[in-house]
Amino acid sequence: MQRNSLRVYAPYGLLSGPEELPGIKFIHDGFLRSGNALFGLSEYNMKSTTLQIDAWKMSKSMINAFNKEQRPFIHAAMEYKDFVYSHYTQLPEALDERLSQYLHEHNLNIKNYTNPNAFANAVITHVKNENSYTLSPGMTPEGRDFVEYFLFENHKGYCVHFASATAALLRSAGVPARYVEGYAVSPDDFEGHDEWASIPDSRSHAWVEIYLSAVGWVPVEATPSADRGIINHDAAEAQSPSSINHLEDDITNDKFYKHERPQTNELPDDENNESISGEVQSSSANYTHNIISILTTLAMFVLFIAVILSSRKLQTALRKKKFTQNDSNKAAIAVYDYIVKLHAYARANKTADYKIPNNIYNIVLKARYSQHMITEHELENLLVYAENQSAEIQKTVSLFKRFVGKYIYVLF
Repeated sequence: MQRNSLRVYAPYGLLSGPEELPGIKFIHDGFLRSGNALFGLSEYNMKSTTLQIDAWKMSKSMINAFNKEQRPFIHAAMEYKDFVYSHYTQLPEALDERLSQYLHEHNLNIKNYTNPNAFANAVITHVKNENSYTLSPGMTPEGRDFVEYFLFENHKGYCVHFASATAALLRSAGVPARYVEGYAVSPDDFEGHDEWASIPDSRSHAWVEIYLSAVGWVPVEATPSADRGIINHDAAEAQSPSSINHLEDDITNDKFYKHERPQTNELPDDENNESISGEVQSSSANYTHNIISILTTLAMFVLFIAVILSSRKLQTALRKKKFTQNDSNKAAIAVYDYIVKLHAYARANKTADYKIPNNIYNIVLKARYSQHMITEHELENLLVYAENQSAEIQKTVSLFKRFVGKYIYVLF
């Protein structure tokens, strides 16, 4: 799985807490994020429960068993429920009005259902029946709402469209819902692999979570046929150069010091001769030691510069290779990952909080979830945006930060 190392992928039923996951930040109740804003995490371990949803519920007898010390937990759960209903039912006013009318026209009233889960299933069924699944739905027109265009005009889309529309409709009806992106993993993926699973990028997927009281956030599948919601094509293996060109510098040194003994007709006695010889040898030894220290320091400095320049040359070449590869979709994802790192560097240095515009993000979504290649023009738009962001961020950071970003992190 060639994932973005800045993101942290967690399973449902997570048991591990913040104290057990050093280097990972819990962002409110929404998601986990790497504590390293530049390089992310290459590996982490988590514990989770595999209980079915019904097993997550808490019986009345268990609730009544809480003592005074444990009752704050009940209050916290009640406060979180209030928070969920006040935040995860929000929509832009214009979109909310249109979706409310949509629900009314299609007789989707939550009062007619015994619980939010049943209502959610009804909404999902309706959205599936009214719209067709395709990996090439076309681009959302500039300035148009993504969900509105899908539901009322285009009626074509893939997992991103179905999940977004379903979450918005549920929110409009007062059911707390949120859009989720991740990877679809099944128990079969672990069979015969010593409890390890290799998940390719083609298994990326989007779905919806709804909040059920006394249960929590529950995933629901919104895409027509879950198997079709996953793009099944093998990811090509990344290739890297077989050798690295190192810079070599030759250091030549002239004779820095010439020891000349004064000529004399008088020969010193043995004692004086030994003394003079000892002084010369001591001086020569100190001088040799100093020269070696200087040369070693110079060599280390030159080697350090050579490594930095070699690393920069290699990484820029690899980045260019990724940006210009034949698979334009993979090239677009590589450009997007580069943009994310640029924005992370800007945020880490508190220069600005950059957001990717919708027209750029739509190209990325198409590249990630569609089996069709994006056009050369779309890829060129991504490259121009990335280049402009790099130039803009360089102007906002200090000279030292610009040097670090260019030669240490190789972002510019």
